[in-house]
Formats: sequence, structure tokens, C-alpha cells
Amino acid sequence: MTTNANEKTALKKAIKINCSDVEPCLKKVEYTIPFDAIKSERQLIANEIAKYTDVPGFRKGKAPLSIITSRFKSNIEEELMKHFYMAAFEKMSEDEKFEIIAYAFPKEGLPKLTEGQDYSFNISFDVAPDIELPDYKGIAITSKEEEITDKEIQESLDYYKNLYAEYKTIDATAQKEDMLKVSYSSDFVPSETASANLKHQLKADETWIWLNEPEFIPGSIAALTGAEKDKEYFFEAEYPADYREAELAGKKLKYTVKVSEVQRKVPVSSDEQLCEKMKVDSIDTLKTQIKTNIQKQKELKNRSEMGASVFDKISAAIKDFTIPPSVLASEIQKEMRGIANREVKNKEDIDKFKEKKEEYQKEAERTAKERMRRFFILKKIAKLESIKVEEDEVDSQIKGMSRYYGYKEGELRKLMESNGSIDDVHSDILMSKVTEFLIDNAKIQAKA
Repeated sequence: MTTNANEKTALKKAIKINCSDVEPCLKKVEYTIPFDAIKSERQLIANEIAKYTDVPGFRKGKAPLSIITSRFKSNIEEELMKHFYMAAFEKMSEDEKFEIIAYAFPKEGLPKLTEGQDYSFNISFDVAPDIELPDYKGIAITSKEEEITDKEIQESLDYYKNLYAEYKTIDATAQKEDMLKVSYSSDFVPSETASANLKHQLKADETWIWLNEPEFIPGSIAALTGAEKDKEYFFEAEYPADYREAELAGKKLKYTVKVSEVQRKVPVSSDEQLCEKMKVDSIDTLKTQIKTNIQKQKELKNRSEMGASVFDKISAAIKDFTIPPSVLASEIQKEMRGIANREVKNKEDIDKFKEKKEEYQKEAERTAKERMRRFFILKKIAKLESIKVEEDEVDSQIKGMSRYYGYKEGELRKLMESNGSIDDVHSDILMSKVTEFLIDNAKIQAKA
């Protein structure tokens, strides 16, 4: 249903508002729409419906309004309410004194229209805090000028030698991180409908087990550390209550394992071999590449530290301010979910989490307040400096995330739009741009 600009303006002008402070950053706005404006808007909507509606006995668009308003009463009222709320939001948004962060309708629901009467409703708005900023340009910060040492380059070479290591058969007892060729069986009898994965978990011939976390079979690292070729081992595996295969969840199984081969990860032994594996023509070329990468990492770290330093100095000069209640509550919930994901890995962890829930709640509140304080300070600077996020910046970020997580770009965007995390991407980019602006406008001194 389209509405031209003049009609929108007329409705907005007709709406009367009464704004009151419920608490800092929370405003309750009561809107009243005079009956004459309701009547006029209803007729505009009815006229619009009449243009495109076929009514038996009349040519398209020629049915009398009395028939249209009677036959499509519920449609008209539904559209009418949409117009009211849209106009109400626009009127509040146009008030430059407020920056709307979130809104909520009354818990008891919205009132219904009563014929012949004005229509009143209220909406609660969370608005951005009023922050008095200090002078945020020209702040003195220090920059680290770090030299790249031979030790750092050698450590990187050793890292790559280990990264390109190969597993080789050895004549020795097994250690952690080794790979064993084994045949194993258990005393558990699966159901007839058991999946191939479950069957493989219970019995397999001539397969491989790595002695590292996460364990393929619970307890296998302890049981097979010290194992030797051509020997048999017996141990009990206790599966966690939340194990992915429901038939094994919470069960204790007895395993028999026959080891037929022990392999150990052997790092690349020479610089020449490493260059060959990394397709680099010489060790000097590789060292130059490593030095460039280390330099970039140091620059990024230094930039991050300067950003933290300049923000801390700005924040220290700003008084405490109230964070919009619903925004803070949402952020605390997000933090609590993150803590739960970090701390709870199995059924036993649930009880431990409950015992320390009060402690975790305080941690979530503290972190959420710090993050939101930073967000609103940087957001105000962004507004004053006209720093904005461009759509291509969001696209680039999503493209990078899709490669990292293995999603198709379109699928990831759709997922993020549905769960609201696209807003987090937008915010992260904005915060990063403002931080870069503050660094670029700071007085940077080299650290002695």
C-alpha cells in the first residue's frame, strides 16, 4: 500500500505527542491522533484499495467507497494502524534531541480503534545517553617501534617446520600426539538401526587413532600412551551424558585394542626441505617473507594498543552515564550465553556453572557495561565526525567471515539478518573506524 509524501506529512502533523521521562535513557511517549485525521487517513486507504479491487457488478476501481469500507473493513483498519505507528516513529525520529536505540509497546497490548473518538497509544523508547565529550583530538599516546630479532625469525622457521611435519613409523612406545594404527572392538551391542558412525565408534579394523584432544574414544590417550606395536590393550571408556551418539550417552564400554603400528610427527629437518615444501626458492627469501609478516603483526598489535590507550584517556575524562536499560539487559544476556558456552562442555559442568552463576552474572554485567560505555562514546564521536559504515564494508566483512566459517556468502548473510548479528558486524566496523580516526588525530610519540 503506497502513501505519498504529502499524505504522510499531513498525518505526522496531526499527531499530538506527550513525552515523559520514565528514567534516564527511557522515555514514554503518548500519541494522540484526532478523529478527523483518522477519518481522513481511512478514506485515503479505502480509495487506494478501491483502485485495484474487483467488486462484482462494478468495473475495476469504480465500486462505491461505502461497499469498499464495508467489505474490507479489517484490511483498512490493519493498514490504518500501520500508518499510525509509522508516522509516530518518524515523528519521534525526526526530533534531533533524541537518538532512538530501541522501543517497546505496552505489555497489555495496543488499544483498539473506537468509532467517532480520537485514538491514543503509547510507546516506550530507549534513547542514547547524553554524553559530554572532552576534546578527543590531539591526545598524546606512545607508539612502540620494535625491532625484529633473529630469535623471532628462527621461532617462525621452527613453527613452519613443525607445521609441515610428517607422521613416520617408529619402533618405540607411543606418546601423546602420536598416531596409532589399530583394530578395536567393544562390548556394546548397538541397535539394528545404528548409524555407520556409531558402528565405527564401536568396532573397526586397521584404522587410525590420534593420541590427542579431543579424544575419539574417551580414555584412549591414558590407556594407549606407552603402547607398543603388536600388543593388545584393554580399557574402559566412559561416554559423557551429552555425547553426540545418543545410544552411547552416559554409558561405560569395555574396549579391546590391538596396535599394529606407531607413527610420530617428525618435523622438517632442514631449511632446504622447508623451502621445497613451501615452494620458496631460497631460505633468504623465506626469511624476508617471515620478517614482513612479523612486522605486520607488530604494527597491528601496536595499532591496537594505541587505540586502547587513546580511548582510555577519553573515557577517563567522561562522567558515568546511564546505559539504555533494554540495551544493557540484552548485552548482559549475550555475555551470559558466551560465558555458558565457554564454561559448560558436559553434564558435570552444568552443576558447576549453577554454583558459580552469581559470580558469572557479575562478570557479565561488568563486561556488558564496559562494552556499552565504549560503544556509546565512540558512537557519539562517529555522529559528530560524520563517520559512517558503507554497505561495501559490510559486504567485505561478511565475505571474509563466509570464507572463515565455510558458508556460502548469501547463506551467511541471510542467517545473520535473521538472528540480528548483522547489526553486530555494522557496529564492529563503526567502532573500528572511529578508533582509527582517533589514532590518526592523536599526538603520537615514539616510545623511548
